[in-house]
Amino acid sequence: MAGRRVAGLIGGCDELLSGGRVSRLEARVEALEKAAASKPASQIVDCLTSVDAAYDEYIRLNGKKSTKPGEVGKDAWTAPAHIFDEAAKNKQNGIERCRLIHGKN
Repeated sequence: MAGRRVAGLIGGCDELLSGGRVSRLEARVEALEKAAASKPASQIVDCLTSVDAAYDEYIRLNGKKSTKPGEVGKDAWTAPAHIFDEAAKNKQNGIERCRLIHGKN
């Protein structure tokens, strides 16, 4: 009975190899790798820029404009610590999403 199982397993592997399933999967992986490599580097930069803008927008919508000036050309905002914590968490999640989507480590 053990001989039948081994023969069945070997036969199943032969079927996968000869049926072209493995070669089709390998071709698909290769095509996806080429597509990922051909994406311009600006896509991850655009993604990260939008994440940064979302962080600023979250603070702006949930905070108050400070009377003290911020960096040159920027307004300063004040908010409770939990607002900044939530914004930072959202920003980190956005950065991770950009890395996953655009394949940068």
